[in-house]
Amino acid sequence: MASDTPQAFRKQLGRRKVLSLFAGVGAISTAGVALRAAFVPKQVGVTELRVGLPGLPVSADGLRVAFLTDLHYGPDTPTETIINAIALAQRAAPDLILLGGDYIQWSMDHLSGVLPILATLHAPLGVFGVLGNHDYYMPDLLAERMRQEAGIRFLRNAGLDLQNGLFICGIDDTWRGRFDSTAAEANRPKGTGMIALSHNPVGINLFRNANAFVMSGHTHGGQVLVPGVSPHRAPGLGDFPVLQGWYRIQGTAGFVSRGVGQTMLPIRINCPPEVVIATLVGLPAGDRCQAV
Repeated sequence: MASDTPQAFRKQLGRRKVLSLFAGVGAISTAGVALRAAFVPKQVGVTELRVGLPGLPVSADGLRVAFLTDLHYGPDTPTETIINAIALAQRAAPDLILLGGDYIQWSMDHLSGVLPILATLHAPLGVFGVLGNHDYYMPDLLAERMRQEAGIRFLRNAGLDLQNGLFICGIDDTWRGRFDSTAAEANRPKGTGMIALSHNPVGINLFRNANAFVMSGHTHGGQVLVPGVSPHRAPGLGDFPVLQGWYRIQGTAGFVSRGVGQTMLPIRINCPPEVVIATLVGLPAGDRCQAV
């Protein structure tokens, strides 16, 4: 989630939403919910998925993918939360690590703080990422520094055949970048299993007939889920109906992660941070990508 300045972004809440939020928070407090943990979210959960991927080669069956997104290193996300998320991802011993963007919050000054944390990520098949809308202050410089100092390769409207039949690709952000799914898929061998990264889940519309698995973030899962208060909808999301979890559009399945960090307010309520660990399961080439 982003705007050109923190001040402009925070104004998007509107006076009514702020008032309704605090009314909801008051109701939760009355009900005895421990708000302190919600307001400073450091407990990161792990969401395990099993993804049936058509065309996945036998050699890649059972391959484990860690997905982290929306770290938002900066004033609204405790650094401990990010460190915990990275540790959980590594503890799962993934074969591949994918990153969904929004590594920093409001400024390139935040990059120096998150780079040493990201540099601890490692996996046998590598660490790959896409840019999120918060990363477009100086996107080329950010991507190059992350490559040099943290070993992260960026998929900017590009893809590669990673392991004898497993193709991964990524697009630039659909709101602030220049996205091109045709270029991203251009080198995909026919019949291979494909994982696509799109920071914003609306990117699945560009892959809807690809029979692939699209991993996204951007929404923070709504971030503040209070009865009677509409969850926050990230800018650039439009009327996309899913804020977290599985979804499908035509031949392609996707998963929206709640992400790790937060912006707008330094809180999460009923919407904890998460690291996603996906285990890939091969399906016949004619089947549809799906949860299994």
